[in-house]
Amino acid sequence: MILKPILLARPAALALLAGALAATGQSPRPAPAALDAFLDKIDAKVAAFREPRNWTGAVVSTITRMNRHWEPESVIVVTKSARVVDGRRTDEIASAVETMDGVARDITRDYVEEDRKARERYRRQRPPDDKPRDPNAPPRKRGLSAALEDYTPFSAARRSLFAFRLDEGAALDGKPAVALDVAAKVKDEKNWEGRIYFDPVTLDPVLVEAKPSDNPRFVQLLEARIGLQALPGGRLMLKTTRIRVNAGFLFIKRIRQVAEDVYSDVQILD
Repeated sequence: MILKPILLARPAALALLAGALAATGQSPRPAPAALDAFLDKIDAKVAAFREPRNWTGAVVSTITRMNRHWEPESVIVVTKSARVVDGRRTDEIASAVETMDGVARDITRDYVEEDRKARERYRRQRPPDDKPRDPNAPPRKRGLSAALEDYTPFSAARRSLFAFRLDEGAALDGKPAVALDVAAKVKDEKNWEGRIYFDPVTLDPVLVEAKPSDNPRFVQLLEARIGLQALPGGRLMLKTTRIRVNAGFLFIKRIRQVAEDVYSDVQILD
């Protein structure tokens, strides 16, 4: 079974943007009023972001299947092009190569068929949307936009569920950054905790490191590292995703793997 990177699948994975692990740094703790002011700024910025509804880009996916010692058993590298039209994404798979025991083989045909079946299962399981739509209503938000609004802990309505710590002297890849550490007061699979990094000048979110405060059923490990990029016009896009998961009941359908996506050559068509 191949587990796709799952940032854009509701409900649990969208919560990847919900928070961060409590940090151990020694920078001064801001006063509650200063922290609330920072959260207000971030909440307003997140609400103002727009996810492009029409775009294309190249994606390289790397799926590393692990043994019980977390040593690689096989590596699948998938090259594909993504196209989003009116908020709905389709991928065209160009190649899929699996390397096992030092031997690489082309599995493109099998991978394309497995991907098609997985998407068909998802469509069948997705509940129908029978509610009439107001033609004058704004488009429904999906994917990253929905995640930022529905699952981040910045809004006043959700803040009471988390404990925050602001680190204004953080660094990311050797560059200055602002980091927000979040620990869930209420442990729940929908309340994720971790660390979110922001650009120190614009306060755009650039990286999320997170895991659920309470693992879902049959999940022993679920960790995510999500890279984001702010584009002109108040747009926010995925840059990278890395999902590490260990799930399954005993030895039945055990999934133990790391799935990574890298996006490039993104063109906004809106």
